[in-house]
Amino acid sequence: MTKILVVEDDKPSGLILRKLLDKSGYNVTDVVESGEEAIGTILKNKPDIILMDITLAGEIDGIETAERIYQTHNIPFIYITAGTDSTTFERAKKSLPLNYIVKPFNSKTLNSAIEIALFKFDMETRLKQSEINQKKILESIPDKIFEIKADGSPCSPDDGKLLNELWPGDIKKNAEPFIKKAINGDSIEIFEYQNNSGYFESRIIKMRPDILLVITRDISGKKQNEVNLSTQINEMEDAIKERTGELQKLNRTLIAEIDKRNLAEEEIKLFIDVVEQSANCIIIVEKNGTVKYTNRAFSELSGYSKDEVTGININDIPNPILPEEDIQKQIRGVDFWKGETYNLKKTGEIYYLKASVSKIKNDQGKTKYIVISAEDITDSKKDEMALEKMSSIVQNSASDSIDKDMAWQTWKEKMLSRNISRTDRSIFSNINNSFTQGAGFGTLITFMEMMAKSAKEKDGTRIVDGTLFNEAMKNVKIAQDAFKIFAGIDWIISNNIDLEDKSVRELYSLIKGTISKNNKFAEFNKHRIVINDLPKGLKSKKIKINPQYFAEAMSELVINALKFSRPATNIIVMVYSQNNTLRISVINEPQKSTDGTIGIPEEYEKVIFEPFYRISKLVYERYNTLDFGIGLTFVEKIITRHGGEIFAENIIDYSDVTKDPQVKVNLMISLPYTRD
Repeated sequence: MTKILVVEDDKPSGLILRKLLDKSGYNVTDVVESGEEAIGTILKNKPDIILMDITLAGEIDGIETAERIYQTHNIPFIYITAGTDSTTFERAKKSLPLNYIVKPFNSKTLNSAIEIALFKFDMETRLKQSEINQKKILESIPDKIFEIKADGSPCSPDDGKLLNELWPGDIKKNAEPFIKKAINGDSIEIFEYQNNSGYFESRIIKMRPDILLVITRDISGKKQNEVNLSTQINEMEDAIKERTGELQKLNRTLIAEIDKRNLAEEEIKLFIDVVEQSANCIIIVEKNGTVKYTNRAFSELSGYSKDEVTGININDIPNPILPEEDIQKQIRGVDFWKGETYNLKKTGEIYYLKASVSKIKNDQGKTKYIVISAEDITDSKKDEMALEKMSSIVQNSASDSIDKDMAWQTWKEKMLSRNISRTDRSIFSNINNSFTQGAGFGTLITFMEMMAKSAKEKDGTRIVDGTLFNEAMKNVKIAQDAFKIFAGIDWIISNNIDLEDKSVRELYSLIKGTISKNNKFAEFNKHRIVINDLPKGLKSKKIKINPQYFAEAMSELVINALKFSRPATNIIVMVYSQNNTLRISVINEPQKSTDGTIGIPEEYEKVIFEPFYRISKLVYERYNTLDFGIGLTFVEKIITRHGGEIFAENIIDYSDVTKDPQVKVNLMISLPYTRD
């Protein structure tokens, strides 16, 4: 039963009100005659609503009394009036009453005014709480949000600050086509760009015909997110303050209020859609551990649909959300948690997340919901683990490399003691194959002979077939490229190259640039090129290099690894120090050869740097290289001119006990440090 306090200094009017209210089924807690009495009585028996006479006798009138009670106790009120002057009426309007009742009273008007006022107060209270909850949810998402108008200008000063921060200079101009498309259509436009801070993605969403919402996310790994909701909240608050409790046309007023609430609900739904579109996994869990919501990104990553995870309890280990009880214990003890976690996809495949967990509390400060926002870091985590594993394998293979070097020296001495020409039968065979197959000379000669035989003589001129001529010219180009490489090797052998003092940090940047340049070739067979972080102790050390030639050598090694690696495997590049020298390893997982061999046979680990030696006789045109056994010779000559050495070895990976040991090939450069 609704409890009502009546504040009326006219006793007869107060008695009439009590009888009408009692008859209508309301509980009248008290009828008092002054503002002071009203403030005192609500401490003993708090009413649901107050009927307040505007003109009360005493130190404080009805308007001031209503304002104090509303601010202190949040109790809604309706003014009772028999007519007031314009000044008093303006004061009354500013205090935002829920309605007015004009004397004399009648039961129907009184009941309608009270019920409408209670309905409006309940709706406003729910709306405010909903706005608070939505704001907390959006603030936990690591995105930055601002609003712009159709012409690209900001909607508020706060929006302007974010606009200038995220879209400085020409970036805003580049966004204009996306803004126009978003205004003219209903789809979400995605604008990607890069500035000095990193790489960003802006999702542009039409909110109203002339207003756009922009959600910007740092997709370069730096995630400090800010969601700007001030404009929307201010608009809704202003709409509430502007509502008046006019006495006439009550039905029309009620419909207008309902329409406004529907609009607010649509805006809240729009914000939920924004969360659904987020590239991060968003999960909302109730205090007792029951999953209430997961967004699309989580379903796409884990393979579990919303229906499969909604309603499960994360306290039941294992589960598709948080698999470890230790992480749950950490979260329970703090309001905010940030760290890395993992789980299994529905298919059984493991994935890794960088997660932040925050808690939404109610007015009493008790946790109501737990919001988990997580970024998929599976690829970077796997790269990190692969580098750690390979670093250990390379270190363990160091002693084996020394033994192999000694064996190579013995083999080489035996070879040199043989009284056989350098161009013996096996080497001549390699040269012949290289020039007739790899470099295209044999094909060129064949085409020339075919053109000569098929040419027709006319007026003293020999006319050749156009198709044969075009094919011949292609092989001319291959031959020309071959001569250029031979000339380059000859120049390196015959001349000194200029070496510059560089820090290892500068060399590391050069290697990363070479990897970036060759990433387009990695896409052919779904390879990934991964480089380790430069150890801190190496950054300031000095070496002597020729940047141009060294970059060409690194590019040749990377492409060589790509050509001979199994599909969908990693090419690992490692920069490290060993035996007081700088080491650079390019490691790949080789394909099995036609005779069943995997990797480089031990007896050929040095021979591969000799001219014209090739393990495979395939021509890799897609890699923009010539395959006639001279590439690694070119690399070896460059490294030698740098005062360094290059080695080739098989290394065995025993890390996965569930599989047979994996053979990998390590092409390793050793460079001396520059002495201070």
